[in-house]
Amino acid sequence: MSTSGFHTFVFKKDLATIRRYSEDTAKLLEEIYYTHGSHAAYCSAQAVKKVLQSAQTSTGVAGSNWQAEMRECSYALADTRRAVETFMYDTGIADYRALRD
Repeated sequence: MSTSGFHTFVFKKDLATIRRYSEDTAKLLEEIYYTHGSHAAYCSAQAVKKVLQSAQTSTGVAGSNWQAEMRECSYALADTRRAVETFMYDTGIADYRALRD
């Protein structure tokens, strides 16, 4: 697995940001990196960041459409869902259960 390149660089940068909010989510994203590769980890981190940005604005998490980040990496969707749910739970975002519907 490559430890350099665009996806790895951006993933590591995003991971540092996400780690400030949730250590557990960061660990899950690292697992995605080692299991599915840098592109899937990049997409997963972007999905988590999209949830964070939506929660910080008036859009709300329901409007985040974080799944769109996973179009190219559908094979990592289940792991990403777990990371997003963990992130929402750890940060206290109230409507994390809406993802299960």
